[in-house]
Amino acid sequence: MTNPESVAGADGTTSLESRLAASKRLQFGVVAAAVFVLALVLNAATPFIADDHTFAHIFRTSIRVQSLADIVRSQGVFYMTWSGRVVGGFFAQLAVLVGKPTFNVMNSMMLVALVLLVYFNANGLRKIRVSLLAGIPILLWFALPSFGQSVLFAAGATSYVWTSVFVLAALLPFRLDAETPGVVPDSVWVGVALVPLALLAGLSNENMGPTAVLLMGTCLVMWRRGGRRVPRWAIVGTAAAFVGACLQIGAPGNYTRLAEAGPSAAHPSAAILADRFLSITHGIFLNNVFALLAAFVVLALFAREYRSSRRSSSLLIGSGYMVAAFVATYAMTLAPEFPPRAWTGIIVLAVTAAGVMYSGIDLDRRFIRQLMVVVLCFGIARFAVSFAYVYAMDIGPFGQRWAERVALIQRERASGRGDVVVPSVAALTAYNAAYGIKDLDSDPAEWPNADIARFYGVSSIRVEEGTD
Repeated sequence: MTNPESVAGADGTTSLESRLAASKRLQFGVVAAAVFVLALVLNAATPFIADDHTFAHIFRTSIRVQSLADIVRSQGVFYMTWSGRVVGGFFAQLAVLVGKPTFNVMNSMMLVALVLLVYFNANGLRKIRVSLLAGIPILLWFALPSFGQSVLFAAGATSYVWTSVFVLAALLPFRLDAETPGVVPDSVWVGVALVPLALLAGLSNENMGPTAVLLMGTCLVMWRRGGRRVPRWAIVGTAAAFVGACLQIGAPGNYTRLAEAGPSAAHPSAAILADRFLSITHGIFLNNVFALLAAFVVLALFAREYRSSRRSSSLLIGSGYMVAAFVATYAMTLAPEFPPRAWTGIIVLAVTAAGVMYSGIDLDRRFIRQLMVVVLCFGIARFAVSFAYVYAMDIGPFGQRWAERVALIQRERASGRGDVVVPSVAALTAYNAAYGIKDLDSDPAEWPNADIARFYGVSSIRVEEGTD
């Protein structure tokens, strides 16, 4: 005979678990919504700057982009004469075509997508961990060495944040299947869906594209050596990423640009390569990759008492992302320049690696749970103060001054005065999209004056003497 109390107890337990799961899903949604809102606030205060005005025109012409066909034509010229980074270039031109208000929403959605993809690449299909989701945007806020150029600058965000989204999206099925073999169905439809994502991942940029191929290829080799059947979607996905990487690196424009930069860029000597290597190693300490590596190691130590099979899986997967971050870093030894925003994909991989180890920590242990709560609360408080300060003292006032500059240009144009003189607008922190990027020059013939003048329909534009 069934004991009514045991049935009630079981039902009560099930009901409690259901309520807890529903609460976590709600918290998860609230965090994602908060990331979108905060990103939208920053994007709304950020104008188009510098290269954004250049991308408003068909590349190497003064013809304004007015359709997708114009963008395709422009990127064809871009690919042949300047760079293989046509994915970022295409979306940068699309940003100007659709207009800033629409791009604000699109870019905010892509940042949310990036955060979610870092989360799922880190946490896999394990139970929801809201603290991990909340910690990811905080880590990105403090770890990205040039947050404004990477996330808010339209030409920078589309080249680095958006391409990182494609890379992580293409890697996600590999990561899920690596932890739980067979969880991704080996169907034609999965392969069809993965091919365009993998192609875009390979095309992303010079270091992240090959790194994505390396991670995918490593999965294929390990699965094969482990005696398991390699899924067809994994083979076609890796092949598509490889094709994309070859197209990106083999772009004629890459070599044209290097030739224009001089012999040291086109054919670097061993001494130049060694100097770049040392500079990049120094940059690892300056640009937070070393700090994220340290966090990875600490979190791995916290996870040391977890079930051996799952801990081994977490350590292997997390180490894969961390090694990939260093591969992507040192791949830049072959590049003549390594601007701060080019660290974006590297930081994303390193944050993902740390997230993998965090997801392996047993938060059922009271001390560990309390410690992580304290760390997260401290991070949220520090982020809130930093965000408020940056917006109030820099991004908000900068956006207002830029709007006043645009209003002045429009008034001058309406009055029939084609040669416009405007005050300079300075960025104060690395969270500002314009920080480290040249503003208007006092010489109207210098870049980016001519592109901005064309964008607003005036003959010429310059800043007041002595203010640039």
